[in-house]
Amino acid sequence: MKPKFKDIYKPIVRIGNKIRIGFESEALEIEDADKSVENFINALDGKKDLIGLSEGLGVPLDQIKEGITTFDEFNLLEDADRVTNLSSEQLDRYRANLNFFSNFSNLHNSNDFLQEKLINSKVAILGIGGNSLIAANLAGMGVGKIIGLDYDKVELSNLNRQFLYSQEDIGKLKTQAAHERLKKINNDVEIEMHNLKVTNSKELLTIIDEADIIINGIDQPPIMSSRWVNSACTYLKKTFLQGGVTNSRIVLQKIVPESSCFDCYLINSLQNVEGFENQLNDALDYNFSGRNTAYAPNISLMASVFSTETSKSLLSLNKDEETSFTADINNIENIEYNKYLIKKVNYCPTCSNSQLFSEPIPFNELTKISRTEGVFS
Repeated sequence: MKPKFKDIYKPIVRIGNKIRIGFESEALEIEDADKSVENFINALDGKKDLIGLSEGLGVPLDQIKEGITTFDEFNLLEDADRVTNLSSEQLDRYRANLNFFSNFSNLHNSNDFLQEKLINSKVAILGIGGNSLIAANLAGMGVGKIIGLDYDKVELSNLNRQFLYSQEDIGKLKTQAAHERLKKINNDVEIEMHNLKVTNSKELLTIIDEADIIINGIDQPPIMSSRWVNSACTYLKKTFLQGGVTNSRIVLQKIVPESSCFDCYLINSLQNVEGFENQLNDALDYNFSGRNTAYAPNISLMASVFSTETSKSLLSLNKDEETSFTADINNIENIEYNKYLIKKVNYCPTCSNSQLFSEPIPFNELTKISRTEGVFS
């Protein structure tokens, strides 16, 4: 092992008798009047092992080990002697990724390892219209396989925010145009496209079966399409993200089946949100075509939020335990972010009996369950 002080934390800033490491709000300040710590940091150039550091600095080996352990606890070090499985082309392509992943690496887990996890990951994107920017992000990040689903064709009205497509794609199936464009972004990514209009949960099972995470952008029919995805993901124990943009809000919902599901969310809301049942009944019968308020900057922000949450799940970067939640940026101009955990409903007809696959129960039965709070069997 040859410890190296991470480049992302350089240069070290000296303030009087102290040194400051890092530039964010959690910067580490260390008393260093005699500059011994600063000299130690400068010696951590990745060219010397622990014995070499001890001899070069004239410091006992046990003190060197103690200093290395302390720095490693703050994720300040990496092992310059590590052997990477990434090719020289991958190291160049994903250089910025690797710099970012250095925030999470240490002497035992390298930034290369996190990039390798991305390369070995598979993401299913259901609906590659509004989610097309997410697909582009994931391809650029190096996600190994992207599974896409859609049935629409590219239209002129899509081009104000679906920047995966261009005017030359108008009239093409989105699955075809997306496949072509994603391969141009990153030819190493495997692309699998399904041209299908989803009408039930069962159709999704084979499509999402190998995905590590699913991003749901199917919005027709309202509510029911999310319940189809929920049933399939609950049965296969797959985490999925869904949400969207309104006039003033960006909504992200993450469903972790082992925690709670989308039907749990509906039951909770039916029980606790005044007028929620009326809103859902209206939405079930309403065609929202032509009312899209998807403004490009807001769609780009949504794609960023979803892409970040996807990578956090794929790379296990979440500090909190994996739980289902709804979050929203409820003031786009000022980026105010709120998060609400989704409580598991023990009698939920979907996730309380997830060993057996079934289509979602009719919505009116779900509302009856929410009113009675009865036990589903």
